[in-house]
Amino acid sequence: MKKHLVGIGTVALMTLVGFVGFVIANPDWTPGSPSKAPGPGSIIVQGTFTPSTPYQTTGTVRVNCWPTGGGQKTVTTALVPPGQTGLTPWGPYTISGLASGQQYNFSVEIDVINPGNNATATYQTDTNQQTAP
Repeated sequence: MKKHLVGIGTVALMTLVGFVGFVIANPDWTPGSPSKAPGPGSIIVQGTFTPSTPYQTTGTVRVNCWPTGGGQKTVTTALVPPGQTGLTPWGPYTISGLASGQQYNFSVEIDVINPGNNATATYQTDTNQQTAP
């Protein structure tokens, strides 16, 4: 009996991991992003992502920015075209009003939806850093 229950648990776990791994994937940063923008206190972020089938973009992107070492987190809401299912660029978005010389962490979250059942998910980049000019 124990072997049977372990087998069911293993199959259930593999199914869950496989399903979640299929839905959520990290968007890619454009090489060199985030990058310094012209002018003091501004950073440009950009990249690309491809929603997993059958998900598509909702149009909402959040750029998270906070000082390295801690501090107030700033969230900037931006847009991508809704309904995208293929390779989709996000950005370039300029984040301004940053303290010159301060290093910041950046991450980006992109919301997607499955139009067949209205299930939603959020794609998130790895955190990258850049010092504000």
